[in-house]
Amino acid sequence: AYYNNYVRLSLTGCAKGKGIVNTLCESCNPGKYSDYIGSDCKSCLPGYSNNKFNSYNCIKCDAGTYSENLNNIECEECPSGYYNSELGSNICKGCPKGKYSITSTSISENNCLECGNGKISDVGKMICLFCEIGKWSKNRIECVGCSSGKFSNSMGLTNDNECKLCPVGKFNDINGLSNELDCKS
Repeated sequence: AYYNNYVRLSLTGCAKGKGIVNTLCESCNPGKYSDYIGSDCKSCLPGYSNNKFNSYNCIKCDAGTYSENLNNIECEECPSGYYNSELGSNICKGCPKGKYSITSTSISENNCLECGNGKISDVGKMICLFCEIGKWSKNRIECVGCSSGKFSNSMGLTNDNECKLCPVGKFNDINGLSNELDCKS
């Protein structure tokens, strides 16, 4: 039997998934792609990745993941305290002040939980912290010292009314006192 073998040859450049390196056609490495004949290998942009050789394209990062550099082989998970609801994102958004999240790869701000009473958090936190003794939590975002004439020797306060008054015959002119003994005669 006699077979005719045909080879398709293109004189316009390297095939898709390959690019010219020192006058030779070589495979595009993971994190790079070539989407048409004769194209060089191009970098995956932020928000995209690919993990294969000879790729024709890069794939958008899923919600809950991101990539922030060029030549991304894999998208990274949004860490705890952060979320991302969009495809092809190069960032994750932090849970707002007064909230926290222990969930990684979160796709929604709904996974950010409100801090408990007397606690605060900054943007993108995994935990909330109690205000130090002598202070109370204002709107779960900042600690405020007990006002003049008051003190507190406990944590978890949510307003200035929970601070204790200095005993009769004593005063203080400093905010944030944590001990009754700091009240002056």
